[in-house]
Amino acid sequence: MKKKVLSILLTLLIILSNSYVTNAKESKITALDYSSTDKYVTDFAEKVFKYFMFDDEKIFDFELTETLKSYLINKKKVLNYNSSLYNLKKNEKTLKTELIEVNELNGKAVYTVNIKSDYLYADGQVDMSTIATNIIIKIDNNVNAFIVDNVFDEIGGFDIQIWTNESDELENISNDMPMMMKSSKLKKEKLTPIVLEEKAKELINKINEIYKEENKMVDKEGLEFKKANLAIPLRATRINKTAVKNYARNNYNKVKPASGGAGVPYFDFATIKDSFDCTNFVSHALLAGGARPKYSSNGWYYRKLSDRTSSWSGVIALHDYLVNSSSGLRGKSYAYNTYRVDATSYFVDGDILQFKYQKKWTHSTIITGRYTFLYNGYPTYGALVTGRTSSGSYNNNAKATDVYGSNPKRIIRITGI
Repeated sequence: MKKKVLSILLTLLIILSNSYVTNAKESKITALDYSSTDKYVTDFAEKVFKYFMFDDEKIFDFELTETLKSYLINKKKVLNYNSSLYNLKKNEKTLKTELIEVNELNGKAVYTVNIKSDYLYADGQVDMSTIATNIIIKIDNNVNAFIVDNVFDEIGGFDIQIWTNESDELENISNDMPMMMKSSKLKKEKLTPIVLEEKAKELINKINEIYKEENKMVDKEGLEFKKANLAIPLRATRINKTAVKNYARNNYNKVKPASGGAGVPYFDFATIKDSFDCTNFVSHALLAGGARPKYSSNGWYYRKLSDRTSSWSGVIALHDYLVNSSSGLRGKSYAYNTYRVDATSYFVDGDILQFKYQKKWTHSTIITGRYTFLYNGYPTYGALVTGRTSSGSYNNNAKATDVYGSNPKRIIRITGI
């Protein structure tokens, strides 16, 4: 009898032990597991970044709301689809995380976490690339338990589509979530797993449509581009493209970049509320290549904030100035795509590459390299870009299709200075 009772107790202990192990495995990380909320938020943001960039799934070890979990999964679907088409898989090399700001908005804490990372593309085409980005996390303090209420991340453009209407004209909106959240232009629809899944489908369909069009252009427009390119000088008059490239590569991650030359001081436009530094950075790179300011009301120059032209720091204004100028600094503009032609007849280091999102041209960068891959069976050349949005937000030698996803892009080739 004793043996039978002992056997029953032993069986119960095993069952309870297994149940305990199962429950332990199912337990999730919360703010209570950290010595401070700051550490919890910083670690949370890092895991979000590593999931989107490097496929690390440790973010799911955290306690997540169903909506937040859906956001992570559906955004990753979009990123993975774009990556599979354009070969964007990455491997982490270094990573640095820093909590840079805490604000209060509508009774909730909004944390801005800056993350910088060096990485390698898995295809081995690029020696080293760098990204710096801000991840913004909103915390809902619900009965002494901090719950992540929302996450906003610049990577991939998914968040912009969630938060804004197609008609919005907020330039580079992805860099300032608190500004977005206060804006009357924000969508009023409630975010649910179903809404997020629909948004992911919309973006994937859009990426697929663009990819199909590019496939057609590989066959249809390769020869046409060669002919059209005869009107685009292969080398600009006197501008030093190597110096343009070197300026971008040497200054993208500096808190205060160097002046490009000609006695023009470097003022960081990102220090102005709701403004960004990308086109100002490109203008200084052009100075480094030998371009000189044109001091007139319809020219291209910067002396100080109260004495400058919009073409110096505006994405659209710089493009329009360059393509309409008949003397001095001038250029030609054409769509960026992938063609089975010699890359030097399509783009070269030191060319400008601009990006469009939400029906508006929103970002300027410098082409600082190229990579090759097979595209629809043909050898293809892609651009690597370097750009600076602010001291904490930049790309270095990133594949062009990694910036604003597969949205339209245009090259500006400098044809004279």
